[in-house]
Amino acid sequence: MPFAKTSTDQNIARFWERYQEKLRERRVKQTAMRWYVLRAEEYIKATQDKRLKTQDATDVTRYLEKMGRKDRIPDWQFRQIVDAIQNLMETADADCLHAVDWEYWRNSAQSLPESHPTVARENWILPSTRPAGQAPLIDAARKLHAKLLDDLVKAIRQRHYSIRTEQAYLAWTCRFLLFLASM
Repeated sequence: MPFAKTSTDQNIARFWERYQEKLRERRVKQTAMRWYVLRAEEYIKATQDKRLKTQDATDVTRYLEKMGRKDRIPDWQFRQIVDAIQNLMETADADCLHAVDWEYWRNSAQSLPESHPTVARENWILPSTRPAGQAPLIDAARKLHAKLLDDLVKAIRQRHYSIRTEQAYLAWTCRFLLFLASM
């Protein structure tokens, strides 16, 4: 029995050697390699109920969506997670390697600028946070879509939602409408 454990340990060690060799081929700096390994180990731990080779694009997507929802994760770190998992799947010769749109996930790591219509800002509602004489953007959306927003308020009030919920839904809807208008 000790032979089987040693053999398994050797296989695992060889796998991680191949993983690091692929990182070197991609010109990943030696100082960053440990972080790639940690990211890959975190993925393995999160999906330990399924062997790497048999995972599909849904498994990878679910994990990346979860990681993308984390607060305060920098863009570069998310791209590193994507690269680490892609390298992991390539090393494992996983079935999902070509089914995942890796470039999409790398590109989705970009933060939206503060001027983007879908980014929430306090100056949407609070007059004290915007320059004097400048109408809030929410007013522009209200002027353009008054009937729709009135219907939304009626539906929210019929459900007896709180005033804060009503304000949040209105702000989200206005930002979304302005985003659609900017396309």
